[in-house]
Parts: sequence; structure tokens; C-alpha cells
Amino acid sequence: MRRHDERGGVAVLTAAAVAVLVAVAAFAVDLGMQRVVRSDMQALADVVALDTARLLNGRTAKQIEDGTTGQPALSAVVASSVARNQASLGRVNSVTATLIYVVDGLNGEQIPSRTAAGALVDVPDNNTPDAVYVEAAGEVDFAFAPGSGGGVRTALGVADSAACFRLGSYAAALRSDSSGVLQRILGNALGVNAIGYEGLVDSSVSLGGIAAELGAGTPQDLMNTDVSVASLATAMATVLAREGGPTASTQVAVLRTLGQSSNATVLKKFKVGSVMDLTTAGPAALVTKVNVLDLVAATGFLANGNTSVKTGVIWNLPAVSRTEIELSISQVPQLACGRVGSAIARTGQFSYLSNLDYSRGSQIAGLTFQEDPVLAISADVARAQGTLTDLRCGAGTLLDQEKLTVHVRREAPNLQFDVPVHLKGSIDTSEYTKNLSTLLATLDYTATQIVSLLSNLNKIRIDLDLSFNLGARAVGAATDSDVPFAHLPDQYNVAVPVPGRSPAAIPSVVFDRSSIGGKAWLTVDGVVKGEVALGDVNLDFLLAEVNSRMIRDTINPLIQKINDVITPLSTALGVSLYGADLFALPRPMCGIPALAG
Repeated sequence: MRRHDERGGVAVLTAAAVAVLVAVAAFAVDLGMQRVVRSDMQALADVVALDTARLLNGRTAKQIEDGTTGQPALSAVVASSVARNQASLGRVNSVTATLIYVVDGLNGEQIPSRTAAGALVDVPDNNTPDAVYVEAAGEVDFAFAPGSGGGVRTALGVADSAACFRLGSYAAALRSDSSGVLQRILGNALGVNAIGYEGLVDSSVSLGGIAAELGAGTPQDLMNTDVSVASLATAMATVLAREGGPTASTQVAVLRTLGQSSNATVLKKFKVGSVMDLTTAGPAALVTKVNVLDLVAATGFLANGNTSVKTGVIWNLPAVSRTEIELSISQVPQLACGRVGSAIARTGQFSYLSNLDYSRGSQIAGLTFQEDPVLAISADVARAQGTLTDLRCGAGTLLDQEKLTVHVRREAPNLQFDVPVHLKGSIDTSEYTKNLSTLLATLDYTATQIVSLLSNLNKIRIDLDLSFNLGARAVGAATDSDVPFAHLPDQYNVAVPVPGRSPAAIPSVVFDRSSIGGKAWLTVDGVVKGEVALGDVNLDFLLAEVNSRMIRDTINPLIQKINDVITPLSTALGVSLYGADLFALPRPMCGIPALAG
């Protein structure tokens, strides 16, 4: 009898366990269904946000809501998008789309702008919204438990816009008088005859084509790709052959020759992002076409790892040793693609430092050099930086222009030439004093003594210890300007000069009497009688000799030779003392839908 009772107890326990398991399973199924609804609502909100974001093309809130210029109304787009994406579990109760402003969150992400109470900030009818805030709500009946479960999910749709531009261009320089300098630059960097590069001036390839050849699927992938000059040249050759057709055969051959050259194959690798900034451009930037010569020259410098450029200029001037000038280029012209406020390009900083010895004789104007003067040359032409501040997409006609504005800041340039001079010696005639009688009187000589001394001028001399600098400077302040581009009439890939453009150049030296410092003493019969003011000494003899022998014959011709190099090199980089060349690249991209937040 006890055995029968034990069997009955086990059965009861088993039944209870099964009931619990069934209840748990039912709960899990119902909970799972609710989770699926929430996931489906998130997917639906995302799709609707992307569809409605296409309407954000600079129109006002009322225009978007009502539908204008051939665009459907906001509510129609929402309804159409929901109808196309009904594959969800349960019921879609509501999908709303609200035009909003966005602000930056704590981590820099875009989030809806809200009032202090947490409500979305309303966009007035005549204002332009930044984004569309979509809320999707759905519901499903539970399979086991009574009632239903729902889910509400949101998405933030924005319409990204971007444009591409370049500061500076080697291609433009090759058409100018600086082409000789540029060819030496290319030859030094890549070890290939630069004459062949002239054919690349008008050659362009798409960034997307280059990215595909290098296995980079996005702009960010492309920027982070490590390449060699050889692999990049080969990739460009392949793209140019495909995009340029039979007419590009000569240019393709030049690129393939470069890709196989001994220099290009041994140069170190570099990141593509070193010559372009695509951080905020989005995938559409890959349709942009870039100049082949600009990429070839820029990458050659980076891979070479030596930005020193020998210009081949020989001084061959009196009192200056034969030598060559070398300039160091620290930054090449750069391409930037991205949205307003984020696309930034930099270009054009180069510098030259040198010390040359002036060694023409040991004296000048009867005074002895205490050491050979050192001709210290410093040329530091600072970079220009451009930031995209506005853009508008259009048909590219006079009636419907495509526009962009770049704010260009030119940092202060600093070009100078210094020749410190230290002279000592004596002059022993009254011709070099402004009024010898007055000068003697200041030293407590009596009238009788003064008359006696003036009758024996050979007993009087002026001892001098003089220092001065024969310098010239061109030092400017940073300047800012907004550079507009409108197509038409402006053309893509054609330079738009920044206002105030002028060549970078060191001015000629002009010797100023007031720059002389030091001391002078009056000596009579070999005895120093006292210090006299330099203003009482006539130094015209010194000014005449310095102006003739040092400045006219050596220093100013030397400055001219330096400028003969600096000016075309600054042009080759697309920069100048107060300006830069802006190149807009085809074409601005607007209304690119994206999810934010």
C-alpha cells in the first residue's frame, strides 16, 4: 500500500513540474513576441527616418510638411514608407515623423533639441529643420497570457551634405613659371624624369576607383590604408585607363613607369589620409575626381621622408661661398571632403634656414671686422588652412548654381635676412665729427688748448666699437577671408585666388644710420680723454662703404637669388605671402540620408 502512495506522489510532483514548465515557456514565448515587436519597430523607425531625411534639402518646415518643388509632403512619405515595410509581428499602431533641430550630445553625437521639460523644440513654419525624429509604436497579442505587449522605438534621420576642395595644386603650378622648380621637386622625390609628368596636369581619377583598387570600401578605409608610391601609381594607372579611355594612354604609361621605377618600389609606405581628409564626407565622397599630378607629387614627398628640396641655384656672388639653397617643405597641398564645419584642408608650409660667410677682406671703411659676418637667412612661409563653411547643391547653371564657401586662414609669414656686423677701429681726422671744437669743450679743454689741438689734428682720433645688423624682414599678421565658389560661372578644378594674393619675398636691405650701436672715445696724444656720444660722430663714411661694398654688391643680389627660389616654390605649393589657391572639386553632395544619434 505504501508503494502505491509513493507512485501517486511522484505523479503529482511531475504534473506540477510540467505545469510550471508550461507556464514558464508560455511566459518566454509572450516575452519573446514582445521583444520581436520592439525590434521590428526599431527597424521600421530607422527605415522611415532614412526615407523622410531625403526631404531635408534646405527647405522650410512648412514646405517639407506641405510638399513643394516636386517633392511629396512629409505625411505622404511616412505613409508610403510604412506601407512598404509592414513585415512586422503584430500591429503597427502609429508612426509619427517630427521635424526638429539637433544639438551635440556629451560625446559629440547628434541628439534632438529639447526644452527644459523634455519636449522636442518646435521648428516654426518658416525655419529650416536639421533632422526628422521618427517614433514607431507596435503591439502584439500574447499567445498564452491575457492581454498584449507593445514596443515604442525612435530614430533620428538627417540629410548629410558634403563637398570637396583642395588648397594648393601642383597641376596649376606646372602651367606657370614655377614649372622648373616643380620638376626638380618631383625629380628629387621620385627619381623619375619630371618632364613626363606634364601630361598628368589635366588627368583626374575618382577616389572610388582608387579605393576599389586598394581594397578600401569606405572613405575611412581609404584614409587608413597604407600604400607605397608604386602601389598607388599602379592603382591610379588602372583607374585612369578605365575612366580616361584610349585618349589617356600616354598618361597611363607614365604612371605605370613610375610604379615600376626603382625609387618608387623602395620608398616607405604612408597612409593615404596623409594627403587628404575625408573624415566626415560619407561614401558619396568617393565619386569625387582628384588630379593625378597632385597625388603623385604629394605622395612622393611623404614616401621619400625627406622634404628638403635642392633648387640648383648657385650664388656666385662676391664674398659669398659657392653653395646651393635648400628648402624644407613640411606640408603639401591637401584635399578635404566633408560636411560644413568639418571639412578642413591645409597646405604650404615651407622653410629655409642657412648661414653663409661673408669673407671679403678684413676691413671696411678703415674699420676691422671682429669676425667674418654671418649671413643668416630665414624663410618661413606659414601654412594656409581652409574650412568648409557653407554649401548648396544645384543643377550647376547660372539659374541654379552649385555653391560652396571656404574660410581660409593664412598664418603669419616670416621671411628675414640678418647680417650682424661688429667693427672696431679708429678715425683720426676732424672730418668725422660734427663739431670738434664743441666736442673738446665738453671734455673740459680750455679755449687755448682747443686752438692748439686743432692746429695739430694728427694728435686727435676717435676710437670706435660699433655693432649693427644689415637686416630685412617681411613679417605679416594672420589674415582671414571667406572665399566663395559658384558653378557656374566658376569652374571646378580651376584656381580661385584668395583675395590679397602677393608673392612671398624678402625685401631689399636699406642701411639705416639709427641701427648702429656701440661706443666712441676721444683719444688725444694716445690718451683716452673720454667717451663721446655716437650722435656726435659723423658716420657717413661708413654708411657709404657698407651701402656700396656689402649691400649693393653682395647682400641685395643674394636676396634676389633667394626670392628667385622662394617665389616660384610658393606658387608651386599654391601659397603666397598673404594668399592661397582654392580649388573646388566636382561636385557638392546634398540630401544624403543617414541615421544620427
